[in-house]
Amino acid sequence: MHKINTDYQVNFFNHSNISAFNIFFISLLCIAISGCNQTNVIQNEEPEQNVVTKQTEPTNFANLEYSANEAYKNQDWESAEVQYKKLLEIQPDNSEYWLNLGNIYFSKNQSELAIHAYRQALIRDSKNIKAWNNLGLTQLHQATVTFLNMKNQLAEDDPMYIRISAIIDRITELMVNEFNVSPPEGK
Repeated sequence: MHKINTDYQVNFFNHSNISAFNIFFISLLCIAISGCNQTNVIQNEEPEQNVVTKQTEPTNFANLEYSANEAYKNQDWESAEVQYKKLLEIQPDNSEYWLNLGNIYFSKNQSELAIHAYRQALIRDSKNIKAWNNLGLTQLHQATVTFLNMKNQLAEDDPMYIRISAIIDRITELMVNEFNVSPPEGK
């Protein structure tokens, strides 16, 4: 077993050690103060760097938004999709970005994703009439696809075949004449 030696005691407060203690304490204080000054210098540098970053962020954002809108106008759906997703990472509550993403999905025949995007637009802005309109049209489009699939399963002499054909014709007429939307393939 080890025994701690308590016989040796150091008294920093005796007269011979006061000056050594004072020098040690003052040195330690100087080191601490100089460390604080360096911290202030670093902290002062960081906001300047942040200011530069914040000044460039709107430019980058504006460029991204411009590129997304241009790709959308040019019907470059792949590029527009990627860029609108990036915009939504930055501004997830932007109803118009969700609307445009829904339109992109609709143009790519991805109805489920389009419906999701339109619903996201409406969650963020329930008065977004374009989102309501496009959600309804996409659901109408899906209903037409459902009826077309049903029609393909029926024999032509089945009474439901005539009824479903009439429904498809009415929905298609509505989509083309009232909304200027192409009917689903198979019509």
